Amino acid sequence: MESGISKILHVHLAGLKDNYIPGDLSPTRRYFARDVIQPEITAQHGLIQVPKGPGLGVEVDEDALKYFAIDHPIIDGGTRFGAKHEFD
Repeated sequence: MESGISKILHVHLAGLKDNYIPGDLSPTRRYFARDVIQPEITAQHGLIQVPKGPGLGVEVDEDALKYFAIDHPIIDGGTRFGAKHEFD
């Protein structure tokens, strides 16, 4: 199962010409009572509208993301959990 963030990407990809194998194109409520995007993905008469806004056309629901997250690490300037990490 995928959250709305990746599912809305599949909606965009399915809307492209010659895309024969789209990913999960189910409405949000098929698997989740609440998702991490707004507006949620809905189907009307078997069709899902491709959002027209900037980016993927949806907003991340920060409260839902915090609710579902197991951990809340903060990554800032190469430090994580207070320890310095060097990245190659």
